[in-house]
Amino acid sequence: MSSNTDSSADSNTNTASTGVMVVGAQGRMGLEVRAALEGAATLHFAGALERPDRSDIGQILVSGNSDDGSAEVLLRDAPKAALEGCGIVIDFSAPASTL
Repeated sequence: MSSNTDSSADSNTNTASTGVMVVGAQGRMGLEVRAALEGAATLHFAGALERPDRSDIGQILVSGNSDDGSAEVLLRDAPKAALEGCGIVIDFSAPASTL
């Protein structure tokens, strides 16, 4: 009976982390969201979207790590590409919509 309890406790601690895409990732609030995700246990920064006219499109924002399986995050201007590996989108792209 105790083995069932132990295995159910183990299954609760093996929750996968959900990828989050930040729209407006290089803006003031986008940077705040990214910083908040650094301390999240069940969420991770996995996608970044910005306007196509930005000079930093294609920049690596997070380097991948083969040790923990984390993927590289590039700043993108194409929503479909930025969504890859993400289950949540947080949009801080238009300041007027947040007022």
